[in-house]
Amino acid sequence: MSYTAADITELDDVQHTRLRPAVNLGLDVLNTALRELIDNAVEEVAVPSHGGSRVTITLHADGSVSVADDGRGLPVDTDAATGKNGIVKTLGTARAGGKFSAHTDAASTGAGLNGIGAAAAVFISARTDVTVRRAGKTYLQSFGKGYPGVFEGTAFDPNAPFTRSDTQKLRGISNRKPDAQGTEVRILFDPAVVPDSRIDIGEVLLRAHAAARMSPGVHLIVVDEGWLGEDIAPALLEPFDGPWGTDTLLDLMCTAAGTPAPTVRAVVEGRGEYTTGRGPTPFRWSLTAGPAEPATVAAFCNTVRTPGGGSHLTAAMKGLSEALADRASRIRDLGLAKGEEGPEPQDFAAVTALAVDTRAPDVSWDSQAKTAVSSRSLNVAMAPDVARSVTIWAANPANGDAVSLWTKLALEFARARRSAEGAKARSRAASKAKGLGTNLSLPPKLLPSRETGRGSGPSCSCVRVTRHSARSKPRATRRSRRRSR
Repeated sequence: MSYTAADITELDDVQHTRLRPAVNLGLDVLNTALRELIDNAVEEVAVPSHGGSRVTITLHADGSVSVADDGRGLPVDTDAATGKNGIVKTLGTARAGGKFSAHTDAASTGAGLNGIGAAAAVFISARTDVTVRRAGKTYLQSFGKGYPGVFEGTAFDPNAPFTRSDTQKLRGISNRKPDAQGTEVRILFDPAVVPDSRIDIGEVLLRAHAAARMSPGVHLIVVDEGWLGEDIAPALLEPFDGPWGTDTLLDLMCTAAGTPAPTVRAVVEGRGEYTTGRGPTPFRWSLTAGPAEPATVAAFCNTVRTPGGGSHLTAAMKGLSEALADRASRIRDLGLAKGEEGPEPQDFAAVTALAVDTRAPDVSWDSQAKTAVSSRSLNVAMAPDVARSVTIWAANPANGDAVSLWTKLALEFARARRSAEGAKARSRAASKAKGLGTNLSLPPKLLPSRETGRGSGPSCSCVRVTRHSARSKPRATRRSRRRSR
């Protein structure tokens, strides 16, 4: 059987993404794809110079979703080098974006750095319509099954006749509102690409609310036009107009987790530098934490929720718990028994509700799904900075009651933990003692023998390890050999 170059299948970016969507979007394909579009919209209006402040998410009855912002609007002119217009270059081309250039601001803290996510979302759609308003005109660019072109008719119908055009020149029509600006993306994912996946709209809206809370000045509006008859928590449909920050973020995440939010809390922030491929790179962080049972943790990096945690969460919890444990060691009236130790950092971590938001440009993610942050240098730089800020907060007499309550909960957990550890150690020792007679890992000559003591009955036994050698054979054996001679 011949094997030639003709037997090698070559796919373009759209074909490859539709065939292997998880490569660029992770296992949670549809949620990640929709999140990419929302993150782009939030990032666009989070920058004051872009002129916008509002993100609107519309859930349509046909299962499509629209994400609109009132920012600058995507570029609509044509690139002389490629012949592509700005919308096609941005949302219809893999590995294209505005953050690869060397002149990009190192302090940029947007979620997208790879130029893949939003384009991959378009690639796996049945139809995507992008509407841009800028300079007094409205422009429309459509995509059919990932490719740019034009659908016939005015309705949003993915089955309408479609003509592909990679180098379409956009012609705008005058806006009724000349000052209107921004970008709107309406997308309907292709069920043939991911037949076993569905959008968890509750998780998507929770992420959108969290991103808005971490972006000062951003307002969020959610419109439900009958999203496939699915019930949505009323709180997720409410508009968000502030306040912003990790304080309100912690309340949101505790509500979502069904756990009580702490009534007393520490709100601290800081900044520093860590090492990336660019060299020393600035980062900043903010967190809100308080004593709570059970513990609830919500970690975000560049407005992206990271359920897998990672370097930023490890640093935040390490700095916080170590600072609180150090402060607890200075409290005289903890009510400790003689010889008893106070709570350790791990005990504070176990009774803490925490929301942390880290802005770290050029951060390393675990994958395109961005479920965790992987950066040892960020961890090393951030943990001591968090510890310093929490130490200052804890030393403030106005926060004495909060520290006392936190320490009390940590001490209760420490006592329960140590008691459980002691019981486990005793159980392990008992199991080891019982297993001496059946420990087959010992050499045969060191295996223990069991003897029943005289008068003690069968229930009483002692364990004696005996060693046998050729020189110390029992006397009865030597006498019987003499008789046999």
